Amino acid sequence: MLHPADLAVGAVIVGYGMWRRCHRRPKTIEIDMPYLLNVPAEIRLLIYEFVFNEPDQQSASSFLRPLLTCQQIYHEAYRYAFLRSRFVLPVDSPAGPFLSPHILRLPSSKLSYLRYLEITWSCTFCNIHEISRLFVELSRGPLRLDQFTFSIRLPACKNPFCSKLAPVYRETREFGRYVMEELPLMDNVQKIVIPSPGISIKKSYQMLFAPNKPCLKLGGSADAPTIRLSAKKLGNWRYTVIRDGTDVRRWKLELTHYQETKKKRAT
Repeated sequence: MLHPADLAVGAVIVGYGMWRRCHRRPKTIEIDMPYLLNVPAEIRLLIYEFVFNEPDQQSASSFLRPLLTCQQIYHEAYRYAFLRSRFVLPVDSPAGPFLSPHILRLPSSKLSYLRYLEITWSCTFCNIHEISRLFVELSRGPLRLDQFTFSIRLPACKNPFCSKLAPVYRETREFGRYVMEELPLMDNVQKIVIPSPGISIKKSYQMLFAPNKPCLKLGGSADAPTIRLSAKKLGNWRYTVIRDGTDVRRWKLELTHYQETKKKRAT
């Protein structure tokens, strides 16, 4: 049998071990450990370039997540992140004095680094007055975009474009006329991409967006309306239809500056 004194000694040893485990001091970070903020700033900038590489199909929220690490990393790395991130922002209500999403009201020092932006028009109606307001806001802001994509995704807004009579409807004709004839040059945008808003008929797409095809013009009176084909009075952009196979719904219209196009041909 164990002597009571031995049991007492054993209990003391076990208790002391448990106390040491609960009061163990945390390890301190040594200055020579591979800790990011201990790395020279020049090396950190190279790391940021590697981390914020091409985003591919990655969403902007996932691509920018490393910026949430700490304030110092944010201020050092946001330039690399904004330059390569592809922002997709919705506009779902035309109410209010401004149509552009709230993120575009960041300080100009940050917005000037954005290069790729997509606005998804999620309003119920394709109101050309509101759409033109949006383009004006973007053209007067601090953005310097390599590519701006404007897409219509809401089914209610796409329905007129999906119809066989798409070139006849007023809102589709107004949208096509604004894009092809009235949209002014934007000095701060090098290229505008407009994916097909659900059009599945080749002839309908050509009447609305093909630069070398005529469009429908409605005239006459309410009692005796007339419809005729008329050549588009193209604006100051260079208009190119990019065909991705035979599915018209995957086609897109690209608007580029003539000067930029000449530079690419020269190189």
